[in-house]
Amino acid sequence: MRFNSIILTVFLATIMSLQVSSSAADAGINGMVNEPVSRSLDTEEAIGSTSLWKRNTGMGKQRHVKRCRASSQSKSQFAHKKDDKKPKPDKSKKMTKSKAKPVKPKPESSSKEQKSNKDNSDDSDDDKSSGSGPLGSVKGLLGLSFGGQCSNPHASKESPNGDINFLNCGLSKNNPNGKWSPPNVKMSQLKFISSSQAAKSGVFGGCAKYKSAFDSASKSTGVPAVLLMSFAMQESTCNPGVHGKNGEIGMMQLTPDKCKGKNCWDPTTNVRVAAQYFKSQLDGFGGNALQAIGIYNGWQKGLTYNRATSQQYGCHAQNNLDYLNQLLNGWAQGKMGYKMKVYNNLGKC
Repeated sequence: MRFNSIILTVFLATIMSLQVSSSAADAGINGMVNEPVSRSLDTEEAIGSTSLWKRNTGMGKQRHVKRCRASSQSKSQFAHKKDDKKPKPDKSKKMTKSKAKPVKPKPESSSKEQKSNKDNSDDSDDDKSSGSGPLGSVKGLLGLSFGGQCSNPHASKESPNGDINFLNCGLSKNNPNGKWSPPNVKMSQLKFISSSQAAKSGVFGGCAKYKSAFDSASKSTGVPAVLLMSFAMQESTCNPGVHGKNGEIGMMQLTPDKCKGKNCWDPTTNVRVAAQYFKSQLDGFGGNALQAIGIYNGWQKGLTYNRATSQQYGCHAQNNLDYLNQLLNGWAQGKMGYKMKVYNNLGKC
């Protein structure tokens, strides 16, 4: 009896277990069939053993395709949004660029050319106060003629301000008593280099450091700066400390009577006083430049060879008969005036 009741109990439990499993399976299948297509892939994988059934029925494939399309669409939309942020090219600017003509860069001048241009500019500025324009001639006395005893200056490239016979007109060794009669040559007819050219040359080496003093004196008196520099080279080689044997002072070898109450040992003062003296002589002779230049070395109108070379007061008291030629065709042209010796009457001193 007990054995039969045990068998009956086991049988009933087995039947109930089978009914429960069948109900659960039916519920799972119905749920999968009614499941919406938009379920995520993570949920599909969680179902496990049912995924094979989905693939066989095609439902899994369909949902997978839809998900891929949706994913690609969302990516496409995102890409469009990204592109929308990029600024659109301005067509008006493009057209403006195409119409504009290209600007060609100006060629840069070399440092040598710049330096050359600067030097030329300096020279032209100095020329206005140092022997060209209103105070000097580019050609000198070439092609000019004068009245009086010496009408033809015999000017040339080597002697643009006339040869020595013209400059010493009437005075000669061959006629010891012949009198000097200076032709009426104006300062504006004579040729001079500029003070910048003179300072840069080796000829005026001693004067270069005093260029500003010569330029200043030239500006205040109108006397070409290079003429003042030529006086200084001829008289003292531009040495401000020279004391002449007859008491002459400094670079311009001024006689003591011209320096009363002035410090003529100061180079700037020395040059200024000399320029003022020369200008007064030039004006006093009616603008006759040769006569004014000659008197700076003690020449007087009517000077003879015999009187000029007299050594009554010593060898150095002579008048240098090469003076005008050395100064106007030598120093004033940037040449070594000392080398131009025709009379050389001071050569024995």
